[in-house]
Amino acid sequence: MVFASPKIVGFHISHLGFFLTAFGDSIVFGHLGEYAETLGFTTDKGAYLYSVIGISVMILKLLQGVVLDSRGSTVLPIKLAIFFFFLGGMATLILFVSNEYILLLIFAFIFGANTAASGGAVVVGILETYYGYEHLELTFGVNLAVIGIGNLLGSPIAGLLFEAYETYTPVLILFCVTKVLSSLCFLLVYKFSSQTQKTYITEVKLPQKEAFLEDAVLTLTSGEKVPLLVETHPRRYSDVISENMDTLL
Repeated sequence: MVFASPKIVGFHISHLGFFLTAFGDSIVFGHLGEYAETLGFTTDKGAYLYSVIGISVMILKLLQGVVLDSRGSTVLPIKLAIFFFFLGGMATLILFVSNEYILLLIFAFIFGANTAASGGAVVVGILETYYGYEHLELTFGVNLAVIGIGNLLGSPIAGLLFEAYETYTPVLILFCVTKVLSSLCFLLVYKFSSQTQKTYITEVKLPQKEAFLEDAVLTLTSGEKVPLLVETHPRRYSDVISENMDTLL
């Protein structure tokens, strides 16, 4: 029996997460305006929600780019994905609290922040960190295909749910579930990869090299020569004081 390597398993799980988040985003982009109309708001107010989403995406993409450009950790992109995808799913609870228009605007802004993490620097950072820069063209191509399929299926399936139940409640639940599951997929990749890396580092033992000293040069048995930076006979503190006694007085 042949078992897939941890990296391949992580690749499939992470792209399942990309598919789910694209699927959920497609639901909102396709139905948010109509959902607002079912609550009694005008078409113009429904359209304003998409403007808020666009503004949020622009702001958050810039902020995420600045943060990732100055990051000190290579795992920050996947942490951002975990946080914002989960936040996008949980924001659905706002829509169940009240039908006030201000809450729709808040949801649109949070959803835009979630959407900003669905592409750009965050995605490239995840692919580079876990699958290597040398494979970026291949992994990013697969990523675009997966996201495209998710965008293609999300809105039509949500429309079928609405026609079957004549309410947007199951549609909102579907959006929430897909975003939370997407966040959990990336959490699994992050946790599993971190644990695998720790285990690997613990098990690997570097071969010891013998060395000998000659003329203040450390010569390894492999032939490599390294200058000695440490004195073989450290000077005592009392000797230094004696030599500089005149200056001290």
